[in-house]
Amino acid sequence: MKLKNRRDEILKNLVTEYIKTGQPVGSTKIAEKFHAPISSATIRNEMTELEKLGYIYQPHISAGRIPTSKGYRFFIETFLKEKKEKTLKKIEISAPGKTKDLNSVLEKVSKFMSKSTKEIALVLSPETEDERIKYIHFFAINNHNIYTVLVTDTYTSEAAPIIKTKTSTNELLLIERFINDKLSNLSLKQASHLLGKTKSFSEEFRQENIIIKAFYQFLKKEIRKNATRKIYIKGIANLLSARITLAEKKVELLLKMLEEKKLIEDIIEDVPLKDNLGYLIGKENKLPQLWECSLITVKYTIKEMEGMLALIGPTRMDYIKGIYVLEQIANNLEEFANKIIP
Repeated sequence: MKLKNRRDEILKNLVTEYIKTGQPVGSTKIAEKFHAPISSATIRNEMTELEKLGYIYQPHISAGRIPTSKGYRFFIETFLKEKKEKTLKKIEISAPGKTKDLNSVLEKVSKFMSKSTKEIALVLSPETEDERIKYIHFFAINNHNIYTVLVTDTYTSEAAPIIKTKTSTNELLLIERFINDKLSNLSLKQASHLLGKTKSFSEEFRQENIIIKAFYQFLKKEIRKNATRKIYIKGIANLLSARITLAEKKVELLLKMLEEKKLIEDIIEDVPLKDNLGYLIGKENKLPQLWECSLITVKYTIKEMEGMLALIGPTRMDYIKGIYVLEQIANNLEEFANKIIP
């Protein structure tokens, strides 16, 4: 075994053992992991070199070693390069018939992520204004209370009253056909822009423009209502697990951070990505609240809209399993969405 390869193998075994036990790892334990015979003295020498290079450190005299952020990063990149995968059970989130919209799917995804990894799971929804209109329906109650229902790529709005004006069923049907012809397949942002700049769609509907204008106001409210991305957070109780030894004050600070949805959104979107995967380890995180934690993020795409999956866990989290779970979910979310969204 070449010196470099042997040192790499020692580091990988050390990180694996520390993730498993949470205890500093000594040379004797690493020697047990090698297929080829190697002395504890040789391993200690290699560990000394790894410490000089910044991959591991010794928390106190006579103790074993613990990985640094640099050591964890080497471990992750090596496993990803070698394309090693954990064997996990088939990822099944929900039967399509039991899920009514994308938000329900994303909530179930966050629960699955937390349960599968034992970490804090976060799911950041796509931006609503990029959703595309599939259909707009108008109907009247008592011949003058006009309601609308908006159907997009990812959700169906509740029936909402938009105006009181007397109109016939046939007139309302004509308006519905006309506006669907103009707005179908546009994003909410594009539809709002078109409605806002057009004074009159057609001479044919001059008298009915009052309803179209009322729908425009409804659409603007709908965009504002959903402008902030939804964030689903599950598994906060995992902070109290035996794997995490944060001081009480640090747990309190982390919990407060998780309550700030906009802050969480910014943190997740700030993680540098390579091939839709990113991770920050320990003090690579900007916020002190996360210095004893690691963050894994994976980008997903649904109908050309982008969202994020993320895990927060201790620095000795099972990175390979976490990455595998997130990537498998991201790869399958489009398929899940197609089953529930016509």
